[in-house]
Amino acid sequence: MESVEDERSSVMGCRIHGERGILVASSTTDSWVGFGQNGNNAFTTLETITGGEGREIPGTDARVFSYLDSDPNHPDAYAYWLEGRSGFTMYTVVAEDADESTVAALEELVIKYASQVLDGVSSRTEDPGPNWNDPADAAPSAEPTAFATAEQTAAVAASADSSDRARSEAEDAKNAKPDELLELINGSVADHQNDEVYAAAFSDVMGPEGMAELAYAINQRRLQQTENLSAYDPNDPDAEYATRWDRTNDAWLSAQATLSICFGTATNSSAWTPQHRSDYAEKLSGLVTDEAQPTTCRSASTCCCREPTGRRRTY
Repeated sequence: MESVEDERSSVMGCRIHGERGILVASSTTDSWVGFGQNGNNAFTTLETITGGEGREIPGTDARVFSYLDSDPNHPDAYAYWLEGRSGFTMYTVVAEDADESTVAALEELVIKYASQVLDGVSSRTEDPGPNWNDPADAAPSAEPTAFATAEQTAAVAASADSSDRARSEAEDAKNAKPDELLELINGSVADHQNDEVYAAAFSDVMGPEGMAELAYAINQRRLQQTENLSAYDPNDPDAEYATRWDRTNDAWLSAQATLSICFGTATNSSAWTPQHRSDYAEKLSGLVTDEAQPTTCRSASTCCCREPTGRRRTY
């Protein structure tokens, strides 16, 4: 078992490693920072994820949210206790057999232990915090100037535009043909690779497995196109073979670099909480490692040592 602490939001937690997965327990005095996502507080975040208002706990001002994520191979179970601005959660990471019964069990554990874990925490009675994506919920300043108001409105609009664009383009990337994918990655994704909102939304829509598959696909297409490059191109008859080979190879290498930078931006984005960052990393590591023969890849985001199905390649 290992313990973790994040002083920025007074997060305390531990991880229990078992044969079939990892169980994480974590508490925070500031659930906006610890559990919120995409500029929303924890309540709005979990209402969005679960599609409901949570379970009210008699005798308290708390609500409990629980759910099973949509990962097709190794779904994880989550349960959250939110009370004021504080929170307590228990969830699985890369568990082999998590299901709705796991969710129910975690929910009962959270209800049983949250009051003990959060005993004496003053933020249990504090406001849970604003939703930055909703100007109506933001805490007003004493006397906002017209310039400040316009600036905030523009920032919110730009953030929403970046998120919407990223989500749309991530969906396009999943089914794009080689030429379309290359144009997309070296075009719009490259233009927004350092945009925290865009990068976080793009990586979230792709998911850990999708990002690994995309990195693999980019590398495979680079190899296929360079290995099968024709000796003569009627559309570019004056270009020498070596020049066209370099051009093709460089274009796909550039796409690889863009994807890596975009993912790096996401992992450092303020839109990702420490928990979300850790969860994403654990799932990526589950895709690119294997107990019998660990991968030697330097970066999970550009790993190409596995087939999209998760099977290790042989050379």
